[in-house]
Amino acid sequence: SSVHRQATQSGLKKRYRRILLQDSTTLALPIGLRWCYPGNATNGERKSQLKLQVIYDVLNNCFVYFEITPFTANDQSKSKSILHVAGSRDLVIRDLGYFSLDCFDLMKQEHIHYISRLRYGVKLKDAQTGKDICLLQQLRTQQRFDRWVCIGEKQQVKMRLVALPLPEEQAGRRRHKARHDRDKRVHHSKEYYEQLGYSLYITTESDKQFRAEQIAKV
Repeated sequence: SSVHRQATQSGLKKRYRRILLQDSTTLALPIGLRWCYPGNATNGERKSQLKLQVIYDVLNNCFVYFEITPFTANDQSKSKSILHVAGSRDLVIRDLGYFSLDCFDLMKQEHIHYISRLRYGVKLKDAQTGKDICLLQQLRTQQRFDRWVCIGEKQQVKMRLVALPLPEEQAGRRRHKARHDRDKRVHHSKEYYEQLGYSLYITTESDKQFRAEQIAKV
């Protein structure tokens, strides 16, 4: 695949044993299976659906993990499944759905590298000074952010946080999607929409491994 070619040609193969992408997809099933694989409801009728959790090794161009789960099992509940697969010198790339401070802490203990996304509203402290960080305040004046932080109210997991501004068109698409969230109970704040104008990455990797723009590219 083109992703495999780009990864192998970039020199990442010298740095990492594997680059593991984890994600999930929802599959529709015949409605007769809804007794064991219930899905969402449309117009009062319950569908049958399942979720497939997948981990793909980009460098070696192969799948290394599959798990069939109920439709109701969200990605966060499966965040620790990576611990059964990944090890030292592996780089794990996952999206916001797998955000779990417990899992990030365990990955660090196992020397598993990662790049992921920052969840809105989590507590941030400067890793050196211990002072609270107001990320939006920083971004309003500097337009970008690249610093080691401690994330969490009690857990305090240390990682690098990188924030880069998005093109206005892409930021607009994000905000449009958030305003039309299917969950009508969600009422996003003004600050949430403002933060959607940035890509926010969390990682174990220092600026010696990746500059901020390289994190975004990877």
